[in-house]
Amino acid sequence: MVKIHDLKCVSPFFEAAWCGLKTFEGRLNDRNFQEGDWVELREYDVVKKDYTGRKLSVIISYILNDPRFCLPGYVIFAFVGRAE
Repeated sequence: MVKIHDLKCVSPFFEAAWCGLKTFEGRLNDRNFQEGDWVELREYDVVKKDYTGRKLSVIISYILNDPRFCLPGYVIFAFVGRAE
């Protein structure tokens, strides 16, 4: 079953994803991320302590869950998507 995950993404990292330079996320796997799941990255401004209103809807295309590269309980996932 495909899930939709709503994730906060701080401004410098969000901007890189928005521009297409960053196509991955490293996250605590507390949501059981799966390939094919949708992720809504919502830009968060840490200075204003509020969301900016920009979001990026992406699909998880690959998940790296290898203890040689990920801390225990964490995953790195690749994504493809579009700006909204």
